Amino acid sequence: AVRVLTHPLVALALFVSGPFMVYFTGLFEAAMRNHNGHTLMSLHFLLVGFLFYEVLVGIDPLPKRPPYLARIGLQFAAIVFHTLFGLALMESARLIAASYYRALATDIAWLPDALADQRLAGQISWGASELPGLAILVLLLYQWSRSDEREARRFDRREGDTEAQRTAYNEYLERLNRQQ
Repeated sequence: AVRVLTHPLVALALFVSGPFMVYFTGLFEAAMRNHNGHTLMSLHFLLVGFLFYEVLVGIDPLPKRPPYLARIGLQFAAIVFHTLFGLALMESARLIAASYYRALATDIAWLPDALADQRLAGQISWGASELPGLAILVLLLYQWSRSDEREARRFDRREGDTEAQRTAYNEYLERLNRQQ
């Protein structure tokens, strides 16, 4: 199960499809009507986000961690999908969970216009997802450069060991030659 969930494309699909599946189906309204449902929805988003970013920037060993260029591509895809989600919320003429908000508005008179509030939420979702997304890209570039430096040091050590072995072998041959 972990091998499947941590596959980069599965983690991306879970990460980007979650908001669309929750907010553009009846799941959001059902979750909002029940405290446990709301808690489960929040937990789902938290765990899926953790899973996706563990695949991208985590330091723990995974069965299949993609190369850095693929990770950057996955992050760009996530940014695009979250931008589309924010735009869909902003541009929608249909109120999500309309019956829930209508029922809420009858209980609380000072609530703002729900559709205007949804459009504001879309703007916030769009804007708020860009900065962390770009920060992750910067982190990936930093990790990639550090990885290259580590690989270069590892290569230099390996080559240094080979050179030391070659020198020791040549000295051994010289000793043998002198003994003859």
